[in-house]
This record gives sequence, C-alpha cells and structure tokens, in this order.
Amino acid sequence: MGYALVCVSILMVCAGLYMDLVANIRMTGTQKVTIYVTPMVLLFINMIIGIKSAKDAREKEKIKTTMLRLIFTVYIISLSTVLFLGFAYRHPEHITSAGDRVNLVPFKEIAACLSGLRDGTVSTGSALVNIGGNLLAFAPMGFFIPVLFGNKIRNIGSFTLLMIIIVSAVELAQFITRTGVADIDDVILNTSGAVIVYLLRRTRLKNIWKKLIE
Repeated sequence: MGYALVCVSILMVCAGLYMDLVANIRMTGTQKVTIYVTPMVLLFINMIIGIKSAKDAREKEKIKTTMLRLIFTVYIISLSTVLFLGFAYRHPEHITSAGDRVNLVPFKEIAACLSGLRDGTVSTGSALVNIGGNLLAFAPMGFFIPVLFGNKIRNIGSFTLLMIIIVSAVELAQFITRTGVADIDDVILNTSGAVIVYLLRRTRLKNIWKKLIE
C-alpha cells in the first residue's frame, strides 16, 4: 500500500477536525467537502492500486478490509462534524426552544420545502441541501455496512431496521446536545438514501465493485 497517501489523508482529516473544533474558524460547505471527501478518494485510489499489485487473494482481502475500514472511519468523522459541529455548536445562544427542535409529523418538513420551492419562498439551493443533503448524508452506509458487516446484515429488512435505529439515535443525540432538530423527515430521508445505495449495490454497483477489486 502507498503509505504516503494514507499519511496525507490522515493529516487532512486532522486539519479538518482542528478547524471544526476551533470556534472562530467556520469552513464553507465546499471547504468541508474538500477536506473530508478528498482523503476518502485518496484512500480509495490507494486501495485499488494496492489490490491490483497484490500477490495473492489473501493479500488482496487484507488490503481491501484495512482500507475500507479507514475510509469508513473518515466518513464517520466527516458525518459527525456535519451533524454535531455546525452552527448550533458554535453559536449556542441562537438555539431555539425544545418545542421548535422537534418534528414528529412524517413528511411535514418535506412538504413545506417542496411547497416553498413552488411558490418561490424556498430557493432551489436550499431545497437541494434540505432534501438532497439528507438523502446523501447516510447513503454511504448502504455500501459500507454490507461490505464490512455483511455476515450480520442478511436482507433489506434487517438493513432498513438498522438504519432507522442508527438515524433515530443520531436525531435524539442532536436534540439532547442541542446541536440540531429531531425530525422524523430526516429519519425518512436518511434511511431512504442508505436503502437506495444498498439496493443499487446488489445490482449494477456490485458488478462494478467486483471489477475494481479483482
């Protein structure tokens, strides 16, 4: 494996965490994506190169497992910064009351967002962030969980249940730590994104993945 790429990736993640944890430094969305997604891309490239140059199947499997665990770790760190180190973390004085931070009505916020998009009170960019961002946030779980823990996730039902539990726990944690809103629509969108990737991986993505690691 190329240890230089691994070191660069780790340094980038550490730099991102430093900036996220320092109250007077606030990265833009583009900067956050760059500093956290780039390491994942570098680690993925490093994994493919390592697998292609491996001597036997055992070495290939070792490289694949090690690198995927690293990529998954970076993804979890990145996701955690988005969920817990955002505006509310830096500006707790702006946190709203508990009643304003809970939505238990399914599709209420999604409908409001789409309605606002139609009448012009919500911009296309905001709609993409609110709906598209929530779909994408946990989407990688649909790939990582079956690959890393496939022996424990046997079907779409068990995977969906697991995602509902994970996302609900995150929403509860955001409410308790006062860093976000406990929103049932987030659970629906986050889970849906992960399930879509899970299903795609079992079809076309599965063939692409096999070609890359063989």
